[in-house]
Amino acid sequence: MVGLLPAGYLADKIGRLKVLTLSSLIIATSFLILILFRSFLVFSLAELLYGIGLALNSGTLVSYITDLQEQNKIAPDYLKLKILHLFGLLWLD
Repeated sequence: MVGLLPAGYLADKIGRLKVLTLSSLIIATSFLILILFRSFLVFSLAELLYGIGLALNSGTLVSYITDLQEQNKIAPDYLKLKILHLFGLLWLD
């Protein structure tokens, strides 16, 4: 929860879409590190990066979808489905 506060500030400063892109790059980098290296220290670093990426993603994604919904670019029901999916109450394939 502590990671969400800097993510919200960063999203307000540079934009939600840029933060979501940064989040995706950080998560992809953590996966690449996990694939390429096989030590506990590197595994710990990759998990730390993954956590940072998820912290940047979680609150920013919901607020970005809400903005799109308010601009009538997506259907209102999509936001409800995404929130249910975020909390693990719905699985989307």
